[in-house]
Order: sequence, then structure tokens, then C-alpha cells
Amino acid sequence: MDYKKTIRQIMKGEYLSKFGLLREPFYLINDTKDFVGRKAEEKQFLISLVSLSRGLAKQLVILGSHGIGKTAFLDYLFSKSNSILNDLGYNKAIYISGIIDFKNTFFPSPPEESNLLNELKGKDQKVLVFIDDLDVIFERYNISVFETLDPSKFDIICTWNSTSWRRLKERGSSFKMPKSDIIILKGISNDDCVEIIKRRLANSSSNINIAKNIFEDKVISQLSLYSRGNPYSLLTYANRLFKYLVSNNYEKCSIEIFNEF
Repeated sequence: MDYKKTIRQIMKGEYLSKFGLLREPFYLINDTKDFVGRKAEEKQFLISLVSLSRGLAKQLVILGSHGIGKTAFLDYLFSKSNSILNDLGYNKAIYISGIIDFKNTFFPSPPEESNLLNELKGKDQKVLVFIDDLDVIFERYNISVFETLDPSKFDIICTWNSTSWRRLKERGSSFKMPKSDIIILKGISNDDCVEIIKRRLANSSSNINIAKNIFEDKVISQLSLYSRGNPYSLLTYANRLFKYLVSNNYEKCSIEIFNEF
């Protein structure tokens, strides 16, 4: 194999063109255009958001196991929330994407570079803070997380791994968690799994008529069954299968090729 030639072809995305694609469809990158399902949880979010705005709760916790779609759901909610902030009395919403982003926002070095805290100092403003992986941040900063997020200025919408949340409760810590509304994410339906695969292919396509036929319907159904409603598993299996097609110069995946895979 000519490595230089092959690398050039890969870097130019030439291997994707025969599939009618502009980009890799199944990488674990969240795009709100690809979001599917969770309608009941979305309505629950709106109910909880009103409770937050009225001071009936101080945080909304989105719980779920690894790969169940907590981050994708949080991203989606953040993207939809701007249109209703003013109606609920919030001045702005911010998104904290994990421990490094939290540190840079609230504990920068030097401390005076915390633009957000400086911006809010002495002002009567209310901020809605979306925080991904608050369980990881809490392990590092413990109660200082909630000391920093002044409840008179911040309401929190966050994700926690359900195991970490349970362990926190079992520890019997003297620290009292702020009053919380909770949304528990479970596996998505088989129909939603199928829709995720189809939407990923459509949103990555340069030629939808080619891209939509990469996987036969029976193959998509099998991927959905194997994933057991876990979006992370679904996209991981789909990505591996797509790489298998590319590596073996197949143009699409029949159920026979899937069984061979």
C-alpha cells in the first residue's frame, strides 16, 4: 500500500465520497441537529425550569448511566433555552463543559481574570448555568462548587452519573446538597435508535440518495437492538461497522455483511 497516497486520500475525504458523505457520520460529537427523542424528559425540563425560576428548587440534576445521552440532552436543552430566558427572569445562560471549563470560568489564575464573576459583581442579575459532569467537578472542588455558585445569582442545570449520585447519598456527608429536581435518563426506544442512525447519515451527506442506503434497514434495526437503547453504544457500533465497510471496499452494508462483521 502506498501510505502517502492513501493518507492524502483520507485527509481529503475521498474515501467518503463514494458513500455520498461529506464527513464521518458516527463520531461521538454532539450536534443538536442530530438530537432525537426525549420528549417526556424535555417537558419535565420545562416544568423544572419554572420551579427553578420561582426558587422552589436550586438545581436540576440530569441523572443517567455512562453513554445514556446526558451530555447530548444537556447540549440540546441549552440550545433551546435562550428563547425563554427573559420570560423566566434570567439575564443570561452559560454552558460549562466540564472540569477544565469550570476552573477557567470560576477559578482562573490569576483570580481577577474571572470575567463572569466580575461582570456580575454588584449587579442584580440571575444566571442559568448548564454544567456537564458536575459529579467530576464536585469530586475535585467539593462544596466550594456551591459556595462559588451564589444561589442569589445562579440556578444550576447539571449532569451527574447515577452511580456517583448514589454514592454521594450513601456517604452520609454533612454537606447538604441544594434542593434538587431530578430527571432520570433511561435507554431510548428502538425507533429513536433507528432515527439517530438515519439522521446522522442524512446530516453528514453530500448525496442523500447514496448516503441513506449505506446501511440496509435490517442492519440499522440490528444496530439498534445491540445497543440496548444506549446512544453511546449505538454510535460506537455504527462507527466500527462503517470503518469495516471502508477497509474492505464495500459500498454499502447488507445483513450478510453485518453478520460477517
